[in-house]
Order: sequence, then structure tokens, then C-alpha cells
Amino acid sequence: MNPNGYTGAMEVLQLQVHNEMQRILEVVCELTGLPSNWNRTLLLVDGAEFRGRKPFSCSIELDADLARLPHRWATSIHEALHAVSAGYDRNDFQAFRGWEEGTVEQLQRLLRPTILGRLGVTMKEDIWQEHEAHHRFNEYLRALEEIRTAIAEEDTPESATEFYIRLLATPLRDRPAFVLGLGFRHAELPRTPFVRVFSAANAVLTRRPL
Repeated sequence: MNPNGYTGAMEVLQLQVHNEMQRILEVVCELTGLPSNWNRTLLLVDGAEFRGRKPFSCSIELDADLARLPHRWATSIHEALHAVSAGYDRNDFQAFRGWEEGTVEQLQRLLRPTILGRLGVTMKEDIWQEHEAHHRFNEYLRALEEIRTAIAEEDTPESATEFYIRLLATPLRDRPAFVLGLGFRHAELPRTPFVRVFSAANAVLTRRPL
């Protein structure tokens, strides 16, 4: 029995997913230029009420049932991005939850094809449609996209990826001020309309979940 109490098939699965996370984080660190805070502990939780989560102890936890499915890749990449997020601590996360979860989930979707390609994992993109259609963080993604497109000089996958990596590298508590500054520095952006866009989006991104 290993130190986490896994035996047999579960131990094999835990080792597989742990190795996958190590490989994912290597690519994530390369693509974002950010260091990992993961403490190398990965736990599979039976009957979890979540897909994945990264406690502030810097371990990573995944639902054991999900770990057996192809959809685990999206969740693992999402949690790996939390592991490189700047300023990820309990108090700031509670105050700026949408700024963290929205940034991480959008980057997961943008970087996933590249990450899986680097790892030699081949999957059809339509497998993600149902997974993403009713994702609980979609409102955060829409709010962040309202801000991004309001200040974007060009709207391409590359420019979107760069924007979200810059957000991920900005300490969580400073992200609202960071994008507000971007909007104010944009020479052709009318200030009042942008402030309205920002204020509406920020209200969503800082709203406490029910």
C-alpha cells in the first residue's frame, strides 16, 4: 500500500494521473513562463463533489471517477494552471474568485490543444463541447471576454492567449487594476464606455458564489 492508502487498481490509476500532472506542468511552465507551486502531492477522492481543486497547501485533488475518463485532461490542465497562478492565496481567491477561475479556465481551453499535442495525446475536439457548454465558470469567461475585446487591438487566438497569460502572471488581487490600466492606456478607447464594461464585468468576477 502506498502512503496515500491506495491499493491495486486505484494505486495504478493514482500513479498514472500523478505522472500526467507532472508532464502537464512541465509544458504549462514552458508555455506561460511561470514557476509551479505544486508540492507534488496528488490525491484521488472517491465520491468527490468536485472535478478537481487545488487546496492552498499546494496539493492537487481530482475526483477519482473523473480520473478514469478522457475529460480528466481538461480538469488536470485547469488545476495545473492554478499551480502557476500568481498571488493564489485563500483571502484573495475569496475576494476575486472570478478573476482566478475565469482566467484559468479560459487559458485551459486556449492551451489545451498545444499541451495535449506536446504530450502526444490525441483527442477529438468535439469531446469537449458538452463539457464546456454548461461549465459553471462560463459566466466568468464571458465577463473577462467583454473586458478583453473592449481593449484588444487585434482579436486572434494568439492575442487572447497572451492576454490571459499576462493576467495569470499578475498577482490575483492586482488583476482588476491591471486591466483597468490597460483600458485607460488604450489611446482610442472612450473612457466612459470602457468603465461601464469593466464595472459590469468586475461585478460578476467578484460576486460570491451562492
